[in-house]
Amino acid sequence: MYNEHDTFRLRLPLPGQTIPVGALGVVLMVFFGEQPEYEVEFPDGKGGNLGTMPTFTIGEQFMEPTMPQVEGDQRGQAGSVENNRNCTN
Repeated sequence: MYNEHDTFRLRLPLPGQTIPVGALGVVLMVFFGEQPEYEVEFPDGKGGNLGTMPTFTIGEQFMEPTMPQVEGDQRGQAGSVENNRNCTN
């Protein structure tokens, strides 16, 4: 499952779109249900988006993680003690 602001890579072509497989996407909104769906965008790196629409609603079958998803994701939490030590001046 993905969360808002997660990044992913497009795994399968989107019907009727020219967005290349492997394009980087961002989750904007999660629609919870038996099979979650996601409102996503594919930034073009120039301030716009790829595709014919600014956003798309897709299922997980179209999504591939950009990094391994970790059980009990703790984003927004302080880093480990070891990481904090490395940040001191």
